[in-house]
Amino acid sequence: MKITYVAMNYPPHTGGLELVAQKQAQSAHDAGHEVTVVTFAHQREQLGANNENGIVVKRVFGLHFFETYFGVPFSIGGVGMIRTLRREVRRADIVHLHDVFYMTSWFAYLFARLYHKPILLTQHVALVDHPSRIVRSVQKLVYRIFGTLIFKASEVVIVYNPIVKNYLLHAGVPEQKLLEVRNGIDVHAYGRVGNEEKNKLREKLGLPLHKTLILFVGRFVPKKGYRELYEARDNALYEIVFVGTGILPHAWYHEPGVHILGERSQQEMSDIYTAADIYVAPTKGELFTLAMQEALASGLPVITTYEKEYDSEDLDTSKIVLCNPTPKELKDEIIKCIADTAHMEDMSAYSRSLAENRFSWDKNIESVLALYRTLEQRSKIVKVTTSWDDGHVLDVRVAELLKTYGIQGTFYIAPRNHELKEEDRLSDEQIKMLAQEFEIGAHTMSHRSLVHLEDKDAFFEIRDSRQYLEALVSKKITSFCYPRGAYQKKHITMVKDAGFSLARTVQRFSTRPDRTSALETHTSVHTYDHWSDVWGVLVLARGNLRTFFSLYRKWDKIAVAIFERVREQGGVFHLWGHSGELRDHNDWNRLENVLRHIGGREGVQYVDNKEIYG
Repeated sequence: MKITYVAMNYPPHTGGLELVAQKQAQSAHDAGHEVTVVTFAHQREQLGANNENGIVVKRVFGLHFFETYFGVPFSIGGVGMIRTLRREVRRADIVHLHDVFYMTSWFAYLFARLYHKPILLTQHVALVDHPSRIVRSVQKLVYRIFGTLIFKASEVVIVYNPIVKNYLLHAGVPEQKLLEVRNGIDVHAYGRVGNEEKNKLREKLGLPLHKTLILFVGRFVPKKGYRELYEARDNALYEIVFVGTGILPHAWYHEPGVHILGERSQQEMSDIYTAADIYVAPTKGELFTLAMQEALASGLPVITTYEKEYDSEDLDTSKIVLCNPTPKELKDEIIKCIADTAHMEDMSAYSRSLAENRFSWDKNIESVLALYRTLEQRSKIVKVTTSWDDGHVLDVRVAELLKTYGIQGTFYIAPRNHELKEEDRLSDEQIKMLAQEFEIGAHTMSHRSLVHLEDKDAFFEIRDSRQYLEALVSKKITSFCYPRGAYQKKHITMVKDAGFSLARTVQRFSTRPDRTSALETHTSVHTYDHWSDVWGVLVLARGNLRTFFSLYRKWDKIAVAIFERVREQGGVFHLWGHSGELRDHNDWNRLENVLRHIGGREGVQYVDNKEIYG
């Protein structure tokens, strides 16, 4: 399977997102997938495509002045980025985005929608508590626009800590769509050494040999708490080593007891952890960052910020320090550790044990690889379903056509449809006859728009239609269709409370129904020529104007085109309509031509609506 990863940054650029993206890509490659990464270059000589351990990494030009001058990791791409993303998304089977905040993810999302590619998202952070009001406002705007779109379009959103999970739940992402996994590292790449080896490493790094060294690793941005640690310095008892990217005050470079190593490669980091004595992470809104996991695997005692989400981690808080990261409290906790060498040894052993038991990458990546396998299997499944609304007497003719071509469907019936004359409604006997071979769904009792009814009346319309039809056909009714496709969030709750497990809308051009939103199941094609189909047909035609005009306002040709796309990419083709409209527009021949085209195909599953998610 071809997987395209899209990450704003990628090693050798340092950071947690970069390392996670690299490890995911490498694990996917090692599992036998064909992997491409699209990312920004940070040096001109990096531009272009390179094969890195079997992974094709395509680095594109970007402007990085927000990161360079303001410490905000946000790059701006141009035509090269757009062209590369378009090409790589088009050839991919899965598009795996890293964080919604970045321009690379925005364009990859748009192309994935254009080419109907499944999207996976790894969301690394929630809203960052930045000191700049402008940055906070921009974050909120991005999440409200692109975040909402990408969260909704993603098959699954992968998160690595409960803080991000809780934020996404609060933002309305269904819990069923979230895959919470532990991050991880190559535990065996880190470890402890004796004093002689430690001194050699310190000498190599230019660090003092006989001082207690406190280590900070991370970007020099406010949420990481690097200033609080700087203000907690005590040159007589310990010295502080800062490793990371960003801008630090010039005076810090000349401050006694402060050592600034700047950005270091992943290979160098193992030596730096080994050379240190205590790891301090005064970060806000993060749990078990990759740097902290590496410190744990190196056997360093850890002092970090208390977050309420740690309460569920079953930690021995006598052996890992969780505190309020003020300069005074950080200083007190560091001094307390240094004063008890035996306890430091216990903390060190506990750190290593935590890393081995919880943060092995090989163990933790398995759920993501299983997700790839599931999507690969799903891409081979092609389903066809149909649905027919209102309970018109001509539904009997539709049923005969469906049987002729071996196609299943669901008939959504409003038993007392006020828009149909009594002689135009299906009789109870006809409904029972249909129920012998097709699924019967509810469509309210009288087909009145739910949004124009009082809440009590709307619920009765929904519930009573199910009860009436169940009593009539002696079968459980589990599918519902919103009259005229009009509903509000409260009506979804009513449908669920009335006992339905699926509810169909009238939204079209969908071929990948979202199982986490079964009460808003969308469709592919309506047997009606809509003027409003401009955007849907333009996307279906992939921007080709000749193809667009050959399809626009020709529902039967749209149906064939979407069906062929589903056969190629997998998914669900869902045709729906009204038998009365077919009569009024003399569209019976068009319907039969479509049914003839889609029916009897090898490898296609013909299902009713309740089996869409089966």
